[in-house]
Amino acid sequence: MFDRIAQVILIIFGLLVLMILTMGLAISCREQPIVPGEATATPTLPGFPTATATLPSIPTATPTPTPGAATATPTPLPLGETATPPTIAPIEQVVTPAPPTPATGGQPVGSTVQHVVNRGEWLLQIARCYGTSFSGILTSNTLPNPNLIFPGQVITVPNIGSQGRIIGSPCVQAHVVEAGETWESMATRFGTTVAILRRANPGELSLGRIIWAPRP
Repeated sequence: MFDRIAQVILIIFGLLVLMILTMGLAISCREQPIVPGEATATPTLPGFPTATATLPSIPTATPTPTPGAATATPTPLPLGETATPPTIAPIEQVVTPAPPTPATGGQPVGSTVQHVVNRGEWLLQIARCYGTSFSGILTSNTLPNPNLIFPGQVITVPNIGSQGRIIGSPCVQAHVVEAGETWESMATRFGTTVAILRRANPGELSLGRIIWAPRP
């Protein structure tokens, strides 16, 4: 009799312990709200202790822009284009002009030149053309007949520009006689004399004739 009662009591006690364990397990397995920054607790069953380690959070360094500093944003180039280097303006050079030659025709005053005789030229006009003396040309050249020179002949002309303006080669020009022109009017026009024009152009004056006259 007493043995049965003891068995019943043990069974009832075992059921109570089982109910208590079941309720404790249900309560421990219920979700708990997770608070940010706090360690997370892992539920453990009675009799099985479990150690849970929580790693500390690693702070992330975020660069803070300096107030007032300009932020350069690169602009992407279109496909197929390359960056063009900036154009550097060339340095302006100051060129000092050379002093002008103290004579016309590009020939220095007082120099000696070699003149090639052109068609229609005569020796006196060559001397006037280079602003020098007729006698100086005669002295510097061996001429059997000063009144007879030929195209292509080389004449030495010394001391140019000493007695007048330097015009340079050619020393004469071809002129077509116009209506109403006379030896006198053409001599005045070309800055010479009638005797020189008639000697350089023998024959009668007629309309349309080509004569040789000094080049002004």
